[in-house]
Amino acid sequence: EFVEAGEPLVRVVSIDRLRVEGLITAPEASRIVLGQRAAFREKGSQSNWELVGKVTFLSPEIHPVSGMCRVWVEVSNSDQLARAGMRGELKIEADQTDR
Repeated sequence: EFVEAGEPLVRVVSIDRLRVEGLITAPEASRIVLGQRAAFREKGSQSNWELVGKVTFLSPEIHPVSGMCRVWVEVSNSDQLARAGMRGELKIEADQTDR
């Protein structure tokens, strides 16, 4: 088959490390620091796996309507238990950092 110049042929995706994105309330955001430990699990899952990681980004902005703040957590997914785009629950542990 022919491909036009500049058109992608393949897409390479690595899921060994994933970035989990979420929204938290402003009061919760005030208690979170970069490097704080966190865990992700599939929403409603009966399985017992959790992916452990740490907070890598906390937005300095609070949405004026919802009052929510964006947070990113990077987790190790070496066993490939999670897939990109999966919805789940994010638990950020209180007052623990991994610096």
